[in-house]
Amino acid sequence: MLQQFEQTFLPPVKGAGSANITIYDFYEHDGDLWIGTSAGIFKRSAGSDVFNFQPVIYKGSRLRVTRFFEDVDGSLFLGTDYSLFRCDPGTMQVSLLPNTEQDRVMNKIIESRVTSIVRDTVDGHPVLMVSPYGHFLAYYDLQEQRWISRHDTVKNVISHFKLGDNNNLIRKVYKTRDGQLWMSSVTQGLGIRPKNGEAAIRFFYNDPAVTGSISNNNVYDILEDGTGNLWVSTYADCHY
Repeated sequence: MLQQFEQTFLPPVKGAGSANITIYDFYEHDGDLWIGTSAGIFKRSAGSDVFNFQPVIYKGSRLRVTRFFEDVDGSLFLGTDYSLFRCDPGTMQVSLLPNTEQDRVMNKIIESRVTSIVRDTVDGHPVLMVSPYGHFLAYYDLQEQRWISRHDTVKNVISHFKLGDNNNLIRKVYKTRDGQLWMSSVTQGLGIRPKNGEAAIRFFYNDPAVTGSISNNNVYDILEDGTGNLWVSTYADCHY
């Protein structure tokens, strides 16, 4: 009988039994496998079967590493249950982005985590757009070096991007290879942001009268396959 999968166990971590560790994300760095978990990062060197544990510490506390993101210049960012951090892969030292302390959402995410990170452009400025689930959207303006989140009354992200009602939380922001930005939402379906720089998000939602519409407006995940098809999982089904 063909065995398609082989079960692998992560080594135990003091203070967090393996059975209680949650895996969030995977990342390949110079051929090595990194796994982001609720305890920190597990690393496996190329050609090895051994995982080594690397805690990520900030202000004396161990961080949950929920998302990896490598920017166009090679900079590594870690999404965590605290905020978005810049990470030095050599020393594993982390630091908040400048002026993060001034933002009420990203200074310390409350009872949530960064679920996704993409680079995009807003108002002509390069930004890092994140989904701190439960807090709609936030983006870091790399030119102005500051966060814009739902508490910014001037650039209110909910109305600026036309996210809909206050229940429409964003689960994931995702960019395909052609540079198209997509969003999975809780109540409005699948969102797409025009490439021409318009702020408004257009949502594709369930409509029984339209053949081929998504089966449910509660969208969980988005993934592009090798041929450019976009796979979308909802509360009720999976589409491409």
